[in-house]
Amino acid sequence: MSTAGKPRVLLMHPILDPGPGILAEAAEVIPYPKDQPLDEASIRKAAEGCVGIVTLLKDPIREIVLSTPGLKIVSNVAVGFDNIDVATATAHKVMVTNTPGVLDDTTSDFAFALLMAAARRAAGAPGSASSGRSSPRFAIRTAELRSA
Repeated sequence: MSTAGKPRVLLMHPILDPGPGILAEAAEVIPYPKDQPLDEASIRKAAEGCVGIVTLLKDPIREIVLSTPGLKIVSNVAVGFDNIDVATATAHKVMVTNTPGVLDDTTSDFAFALLMAAARRAAGAPGSASSGRSSPRFAIRTAELRSA
């Protein structure tokens, strides 16, 4: 607990609004030092005295971090949780959460963009045009999505 009586939470990376404000209302937010490496020993040191950690997929959260005294929750700002050893968290009675659904629209938009790029062979077009190979012999063949 902080001197203000709020639980301390380690924020590994900046998060989008309104997240920081909501978090600050409920806890004393401790930003992860930017000059520290993202390894377990450094994360554990920064998490000492914290009841929670807000992480991203790139943060390794395994035994060394999960055994931090007083740690109760690790919240992953991501759809997945591959960076967290859930079995070890369970053994240490540390709750693990993630944000399912947060990237559904982005994922579907990106999938559609890839579908369009593949159908129209968009990846090869700029190189073909800039190299001067735009003769009919090097014509880019595309497919209509309605017939695919």
